[in-house]
Amino acid sequence: MSPPQKDSQKSIPLSLLSLAILLGGDSGFRDAVENGASIASLNELVKTAACRVGFQFPSEKSRQQAYETVFSRIGRYGDSVLKNNSYALRFLQLLRERQARTKTAQKSRHNYANRLGLIDKEPNRCYPSDLKVIELDRLPLADIYPPFNHRILEVPYQTLPAPPKVVDRTCAYSDKYHVLVESNLQYTIGEHESAVILDRATKEIVTIVIRGFVKSYYDSVEQWSSGLVIEALNRRRPTLRNNPGMAQIGVSTGSRQAPLFGWVRNLHDKYKRANDHQIHEQKLSSLFGFFYSLIRGQLPIVASKFEQVLADSGAPRYDQQDSQQFALPFENGPTFDCNHLAPPEGYITHNFSKEIHRDGHWKGCNMGVTNLQCQCLQS
Repeated sequence: MSPPQKDSQKSIPLSLLSLAILLGGDSGFRDAVENGASIASLNELVKTAACRVGFQFPSEKSRQQAYETVFSRIGRYGDSVLKNNSYALRFLQLLRERQARTKTAQKSRHNYANRLGLIDKEPNRCYPSDLKVIELDRLPLADIYPPFNHRILEVPYQTLPAPPKVVDRTCAYSDKYHVLVESNLQYTIGEHESAVILDRATKEIVTIVIRGFVKSYYDSVEQWSSGLVIEALNRRRPTLRNNPGMAQIGVSTGSRQAPLFGWVRNLHDKYKRANDHQIHEQKLSSLFGFFYSLIRGQLPIVASKFEQVLADSGAPRYDQQDSQQFALPFENGPTFDCNHLAPPEGYITHNFSKEIHRDGHWKGCNMGVTNLQCQCLQS
């Protein structure tokens, strides 16, 4: 068998040329490229056309990457080789134009993510340099302020409000009120101050407060995120029976009577088979993926704890549709593929103000992250 002929500027395999002519003259392929169709869609179109003209891929891998393979091969030849056929030349121009748009989009996405703090940093044990570090001593039990088991009022009342009605005794409940005296607090973080508070003795994190967590882009996500949260709450039964303002999404350990580790089953019946159910779940995954990427970008020291738990437990991420991607909620916003999606357990709430639910499965969970602006809780 004679060795295969090397590609040159003077000749092009007939099957490759025929494939370029066919695709360059195919309006469906042109529309797919110009409208930004996915690589998977383009691969299928190229493979179908290759069968029609008898083009053979050298390996199964190259066949699965049909679009990239043909682009690479046709790109070895100069325009002068293809200029005698307008369809073949148009095919090459289409691929070059898409490549240029892809590079521009990648650069734009990187700049966008960098400004938002979404750049995927490897988790480490460092605090952000602009975060004030405050070390405080653990107070003796008798000196803790404000007192336990009280409802704290931040403004004085001439007449205290009536105690709320008890609906679920398994939740923390108190009918005692305490008017807050700010001067009795050990430390107050200012309204425009960001800080991390550490236990002076152990150096363990007590709490971290970051102002403007979503930065200047909050106006862009507010309408999308708040509307999505409210819509999701309408679709789900509340997590806490005595307060309809919070619902769980993602993975759950199940009810106390019938524990089961799996996807939360709190959808109202009419939404279980809704036509837009998958799209709605993908939007929620994007919401939590967006929020978690902000954590990874701005608080890698916290993200490292979540990542370690996921690695040790083998728990899935919040990606019910197994899309392995999330999209930013802006018009024509970029999509992040194979990014670090959020941990599987999360809560959504709207205008929610209530003490933490007492439940056994919280034992051992020593950290949670709350986004008060987007009104989401990931823990």
